[in-house]
Amino acid sequence: MDPNKNVAPYLVQPLPVYFLSGLILVNLIAIFQWDPFYIGSLFAFLYIVITPGFLMLPFLTQKKLAPMLGVTLSIALSILMLMLVGLGLNTVLPQLGMHQPLSTIPLLIAFDGLIYLLLVLNFIYKKNSPFEFHEFNFFSWIIAGV
Repeated sequence: MDPNKNVAPYLVQPLPVYFLSGLILVNLIAIFQWDPFYIGSLFAFLYIVITPGFLMLPFLTQKKLAPMLGVTLSIALSILMLMLVGLGLNTVLPQLGMHQPLSTIPLLIAFDGLIYLLLVLNFIYKKNSPFEFHEFNFFSWIIAGV
């Protein structure tokens, strides 16, 4: 891949469609609580634990990261952001008269707002993907297959 080649921001590619589709699926799983074989819970857990950090990571580093390092940092950032959002909800909502601030619906609304905000900021600032993917050539496919 030519480093001088103009790379489109990753939000112009189909990635935001995947993020929004995943968010809709997480909302459906949380609201309707239909979860055969706990597959939906596993998907929702992985989405909630990785996505916010993945969307925040381009703002914190200009350097391209190896995929596993990027996923690890994304998970750490996601947990930090989810803790701060939960703390904020637990502090503000009781003062507004809500006696169960950490129930499903307020948490879901706050999480949706966080994801939408991060998607919009990534689109406005045209951030590129924080991960460095190497080309997978024929020899790499043979090694992976073996």
